[in-house]
Amino acid sequence: MKNQIDNPEMVLTDEGKVYHLGIGPNDNLPKNIFLVEDPYRAFLVTKCFDNEDFTIIQNREFVTLIGNYQNLPIAVIGTGIGPDNIEIVANELHILNEYDSIQKIWKKDVQPLNIIRLGTSGSFHQDIRAGSLAISVFAIGLDNLGHYYPLQSDNHYIDVIKWQLKRTPLSAINPYVSRATPQIVSALIQGCRKIGLKENYPEGFYLGVTASAPGFYAPQGRKIGRLDSIVFP
Repeated sequence: MKNQIDNPEMVLTDEGKVYHLGIGPNDNLPKNIFLVEDPYRAFLVTKCFDNEDFTIIQNREFVTLIGNYQNLPIAVIGTGIGPDNIEIVANELHILNEYDSIQKIWKKDVQPLNIIRLGTSGSFHQDIRAGSLAISVFAIGLDNLGHYYPLQSDNHYIDVIKWQLKRTPLSAINPYVSRATPQIVSALIQGCRKIGLKENYPEGFYLGVTASAPGFYAPQGRKIGRLDSIVFP
């Protein structure tokens, strides 16, 4: 497959497929999308699909699985580890949803995507037991993407969180804050209650703020062996 060279900043194949995900307009990507890191976990999600007849699109380290859940078209994308991979996925989903690769124009009227990130998280709260569900109302990015995406918001709570972060050593990396879509948060709460989970209850579900760091060990406070005190000659 040859790549179009008329727009090197947004490389597409001749079929209009995005560069990393390998998805194109003819793949009929649904509006409802789950993101998971581990590609193996993506296949675990498909066990909830209506049947085993689903589409598999693999390119590089990314895997996209397209099927149906209770007759609702959904996709699950295994992004691989880290915010850098998710940055790639988010941009290419934006292209697939809002760019017409045939006419080479950005669409005027676009229905937004519903994207839900599925993953694991630790907690500073000892009363939250392992196995509980967390619904992120706000998310903090502790990587360096804030330097490249200067997000603007008129939300009071985002301003408060950002102001608090600026008072810490983390201000040097320009941490960013985003808010989950309230309608999706509400739907997740209803879903938890529907299966019998209680809010703020052991092994139930909790609403709150989550944070993502650019690594698993030192960025999350883990100190492993001699790596905490390396002295270079």
